[in-house]
Amino acid sequence: MKAKPAPKIRRTAGGQTEVWAPQPPRIGLLAVQKLLLRHVAKVSPETKLWVAMIAQAMSDAISQDDNHRLCARRFLSYGTRLAFWCELIGLDLHFVREVAIKAGYLVHEDALWKPMKPAISKRAARTQNKTEAPNAGL
Repeated sequence: MKAKPAPKIRRTAGGQTEVWAPQPPRIGLLAVQKLLLRHVAKVSPETKLWVAMIAQAMSDAISQDDNHRLCARRFLSYGTRLAFWCELIGLDLHFVREVAIKAGYLVHEDALWKPMKPAISKRAARTQNKTEAPNAGL
């Protein structure tokens, strides 16, 4: 059984601690693949493979691994590599990017991080509850 990886944490310029917590995508990868396959020029084993590659890049765009995430975001957002693959299988480049954005795979990098609440020990929580209890009836 694999050990659960430690949570990914970063500190902002303002000194706030944030934890890696991307929202789950609105649409699953299989649905994205089916959607893209409806729009290709001709469905063949090769186009299925290339659509799966594009969908995998969408999944990697929200990956916890920095290298995978940055490469996938670069592939989906900039450059000519995605344009080449889209042209090869007859997909509109802007449509593919719009699907990635609306499905929740290509979101702003800061949206993948959430503020982290400070940890309170059990003892401090009990003490805090005891001091708040007498004032609760006021």
